[in-house]
Amino acid sequence: MQNSTANRAQIIIPSTLGSRTASDTFDLLEEMLALKSRKIQINCEQIETLSSGHVELISRLHRYCDSKKVAIAFIEPSSELLFTLHMLGFDVMGIDSKVAEEFNDSNKIIIPESHYAPYDDQIELKLGEVDKAVKRFIAYLNPIGIPKVQLYVLRTLVFETATNISLHSQLTQDDTLLFRAILDNSQVTLSFCDKGIYFDPTAYRQSSNAMTAARYGVWQGYGISMIKKLSDTVQYQRTENLENELVLTIQWRNE
Repeated sequence: MQNSTANRAQIIIPSTLGSRTASDTFDLLEEMLALKSRKIQINCEQIETLSSGHVELISRLHRYCDSKKVAIAFIEPSSELLFTLHMLGFDVMGIDSKVAEEFNDSNKIIIPESHYAPYDDQIELKLGEVDKAVKRFIAYLNPIGIPKVQLYVLRTLVFETATNISLHSQLTQDDTLLFRAILDNSQVTLSFCDKGIYFDPTAYRQSSNAMTAARYGVWQGYGISMIKKLSDTVQYQRTENLENELVLTIQWRNE
């Protein structure tokens, strides 16, 4: 998790966060600061899919280093990760120029006939199945030629939404949720349907800015705020069959 020199130290953020990842990371950070490290580097190369847990950990690290007047920076992060963090409020980390260059350089997306029909998947709530479902969806999208930064946002949204449902719907690992994606030349619509307890995420109020959440230490429910921040529209309904249906739309950035 670390790689240190006399004046700088590196913290590696793992792809999968365990129950002790945050506490172990901050223990390591304290050791680095005790050794008079004046610059902390965050290595996110292992992160394949960004989760709200990753955002919380990175935000808390940034906030803590700032309070100690220690410089903190990413090590050659991917433009996809930078773009997503930028959307979540990380403007203070100097990422705008690289993000804007790649994001605005995308060509107009044309959906081929092979992808006109809705994409449907039944996601099992067992451990690891959400990640497999995300990979199936991304594999379906890859032939279209969607810019990497937009593809990364979609990956993040599907993973975070499905994970939230699996953790908080009070469903069991034997249950499933229905996922559907509909693409056209202006946007993609993602819908998630589950039979869990009633919960309307559109009624949930919390800051969607990661740095604001870090400042006040308010992280409960941040995954919902993150979903809202990365989507253009978020709609919810409780269906006649007593199911939760959450619908997200994400517009292609063709301008």
